[in-house]
Amino acid sequence: MRLSDGADKKKIIKRLERACGQIKGVCKMIERDAECADVATQLSACKHAINQALGAFALCSVKQTRGKGKKTCTAEEAEKIIKLIV
Repeated sequence: MRLSDGADKKKIIKRLERACGQIKGVCKMIERDAECADVATQLSACKHAINQALGAFALCSVKQTRGKGKKTCTAEEAEKIIKLIV
């Protein structure tokens, strides 16, 4: 399966780019000997940004599966999507 919806692609890419920026910021914090608690807070924000991108990807995957003229996903299709994101 591929992401075919351009709007969904842009949304996911934007979230991932935001996460990349946060990760670069964390690296700079570590290089500058920032307080551990501050680094941990920013790492948590990075994790959240990646989880948001993952959620958007999963939703897109489900929408694409349902977009094939079906109202629901089969158990096999759902399992395939879950394996992609876990």
